[in-house]
Amino acid sequence: MKRLSTRIVPFLSLTLLLSAFFVFPVFADTSGSATATVQFNAIIDTFVQGAPLIEVYQDLESPAEGEVSLDSVNGTDSWWSFAPSGNYTTNDLSVTVRALTNYKVAAGYTDSSGETNAELLRLLSGSYSATLNYFSNNWTDDADSSDHPGIGSLTELTGDSQFTGNPNLSTGGDEATYDLEIDMGKLTGNYADEDSLNLTVAFFVYDAENV
Repeated sequence: MKRLSTRIVPFLSLTLLLSAFFVFPVFADTSGSATATVQFNAIIDTFVQGAPLIEVYQDLESPAEGEVSLDSVNGTDSWWSFAPSGNYTTNDLSVTVRALTNYKVAAGYTDSSGETNAELLRLLSGSYSATLNYFSNNWTDDADSSDHPGIGSLTELTGDSQFTGNPNLSTGGDEATYDLEIDMGKLTGNYADEDSLNLTVAFFVYDAENV
């Protein structure tokens, strides 16, 4: 009788054999992180366009926008409209505010000729109207908040729905457009023919929570 021949490879030996040819990874729980910082050196940007013009004449039968006829000015509360001028001719003035904070807008006017009469100018936009206060200040576009006139001396544009007053970068900012008018009866200067009066209309946009 022939015996059946069997060949048994022990399981342990096979495991050791495979271990000689393959490297098995070792898993562990681990992680890492980094901090990305956004430093806000500015939270509000304001851009103003417009160069409104008004011309004064002695006698006009039918004054157009941007023209004043002296024979029609009778005392105060005699408002006359500026007209768009220069490269920007859509509205008299356009104000764009881009903000990363809740904000408020105030406006006023100043000049170097001594026309300090309150309520000389006003802004109009649809049914909205705001008469501007005068401020005596050597104001420039680059002035920081300490150089600005007190907010209380300006006209706050709180009723103007064109400004949301909220962070608005996601929508590209808030834009407000205005027509500008002047009360000719409140001018008090001593002018000569061909003189010009330059009035600076300034818009101040500030952080509503840190004033």
